Amino acid sequence: MQRPLDALFGWGRLSCSALRKTERPCRSPCADIAAVPEPANLMYLVAIAWLYVALMMAVAEAVHSQGSVLGAVFTFLLYGLGPVALMMYLLGTPARRNARRRAEAAQTAQATEQQGNARAATAESSGPLNPDGSGQTPAAAEPGPVAPVREEA
Repeated sequence: MQRPLDALFGWGRLSCSALRKTERPCRSPCADIAAVPEPANLMYLVAIAWLYVALMMAVAEAVHSQGSVLGAVFTFLLYGLGPVALMMYLLGTPARRNARRRAEAAQTAQATEQQGNARAATAESSGPLNPDGSGQTPAAAEPGPVAPVREEA
């Protein structure tokens, strides 16, 4: 049975042999331990924990006898929300870059496919005398090397 956090954070099950990088069977009680979460999912876990701690700091400041609600708001913004937003932006840069590259590659592949389809349609409509669909007559192969430029006599 999969636990809710396993599905949320991508945790799986590993055997001791997988953790130790060996092929021999494991006889220890650690045979059914949870694996380390993926780095992207771990980033969200750290951000949630950081925001929770910053929120508790803000609550402590708001309920303190010398604290204020305005101070609590600034505590949460400057100790919690601001740094977490910056961290998520900086650590998410490689993922955004990869997504942009994948989108550009897909767009290039789609444009190439459309050009190929257009050329095939043009070639089919132009007939056998115009094989490349360019409108130019096909050139015959030269029997030998190209002759040098002729000089006037």
